[in-house]
Amino acid sequence: MPRSIVLVVKSLPRFLMAVLLIFQCAVPGHAYAVVIQPTAEDIAEFKAVHEAMKDRAPEIKALVNAGKVQRQGYKLLGLKALTVKEKELINEENQGRMVYIEFIAKHSDPPQSFDEVVNVLAQEWGSERRPNPSSGRPEKVGIIEVGGKGIRGLAVGFHEAENNPDCQSDTDDDGEQEQAMKCLLKDAISPLNPSGIEKNAIRDTAIAVEQMLGMVMAKGVDVEDIYIVGSSSVNDAEHKTELKREIEKRVNLPGKMDFVTFDQEARYNFEGMIAMLPAKWRDKRKEQAVILDIGSGNIVGSYQDADGRLVPFSLTRLLGTKKFSDLVESEITRKKPTDDGPTPIVVSNQDWSIMSEKIRDEVLRPEIRALIDRKPGIFSHDRIYLAGGINWALFTLQRPYDTRRFPNISLDNINDLRKRAVGVKQGMSVCLNNQGINDPKVAKQVREDMLKVCDVFSTRNIISGMDIVKVFADELGFKNRAGKVFFFRNSMYAWPLGYLHEKCRQDGKC
Repeated sequence: MPRSIVLVVKSLPRFLMAVLLIFQCAVPGHAYAVVIQPTAEDIAEFKAVHEAMKDRAPEIKALVNAGKVQRQGYKLLGLKALTVKEKELINEENQGRMVYIEFIAKHSDPPQSFDEVVNVLAQEWGSERRPNPSSGRPEKVGIIEVGGKGIRGLAVGFHEAENNPDCQSDTDDDGEQEQAMKCLLKDAISPLNPSGIEKNAIRDTAIAVEQMLGMVMAKGVDVEDIYIVGSSSVNDAEHKTELKREIEKRVNLPGKMDFVTFDQEARYNFEGMIAMLPAKWRDKRKEQAVILDIGSGNIVGSYQDADGRLVPFSLTRLLGTKKFSDLVESEITRKKPTDDGPTPIVVSNQDWSIMSEKIRDEVLRPEIRALIDRKPGIFSHDRIYLAGGINWALFTLQRPYDTRRFPNISLDNINDLRKRAVGVKQGMSVCLNNQGINDPKVAKQVREDMLKVCDVFSTRNIISGMDIVKVFADELGFKNRAGKVFFFRNSMYAWPLGYLHEKCRQDGKC
């Protein structure tokens, strides 16, 4: 309903009449009058801002049309790489809009809140939040993971994934469906490189988060529906407070970044994996599944107990592929004095294998047996889902042509890869020794995937990594679980997906 107000000012400057007309144009359907007369300085500032906004309008419109910026409330946010001049233009526009809105809010009758004016103007500028027409909630929500191995982005339409029959269809009799996962991950974004755990990469990480924010928004997600969260390894970093401050400053979103602990990450891993299955299979899989994620610095996992409670577990001491490899290296390397100081003796892959086996049985096996004693559900549950980098290496090198999302892994796969890695000649790579790697008929993507493994893991990392997997295989009886041990192909998105699903439900967004 239009507002009708009586002016109570002694004299009305000519420009103030223009201001009142601007109010009516800026917010159609509302007629404003000034009860408390603005000062000459207020009016001069408003006039300057308004003129500057008119001057910038053609350039701002061109940026919006080019897909370089998105309107969000009263602000403009960059979606793509912008020039310095374009960034300055957007900053000036956002500052001007804030002055413009504050003036209207303060001098209307009755005075309005900043948010009230923003909501009205956002509709006029075509930048209101896009709700799902059937639920009134956003069509998509998004998450940016700041992790130890890069910055990942994901936009998800939970409503579509849950209600589209194609997304909930079965594709095989065993219930490890492909389509549900494809629907949820169709807007996954390739990761950016900076590592959140490297203190000297704080600025680069913040810049990458800013870039990823634009990419997630370009998938149709509004900025208030995007969560920025640091992984458990970043949460454990000494510089996490400085990193949080730099990221929030870079994206101009104070208080936006969150972190997860090891146990939370394990819980979200489980919930994210379950969410990737069709709804009718979820309750059954919750009772059967154990997630086992072998990372570079730790091992985390989770399962649901008989009372329906999620049981997370984690191991951080001397475990994880990199930590275990570092231990093997420190034990096997002998130092001899020279004029230039201590020099390590060069050892063969066979020597490495012998030491890795020794530490595996003396250190790893007791640790993992103790873990299973503390968390008996790890053994008693029927299905095991392997995640983490070393399991990705295992599957990629042993089953390079298998494109399924939940393919089986066997004890023979583990033993064969370890044997091949030990047999690699000095200076060679297990990837280059892989069957078919030089076959011109091999698909380009398959070859790239295999070579990518050896960009991440050395041959000796793979030997020691297989020793970690083999201990679990022995202690959990992989040999007697034929068809019940799976590689979780898209596990890198599991915990961010689980986090996103929980938070958007808590916030009423899905």
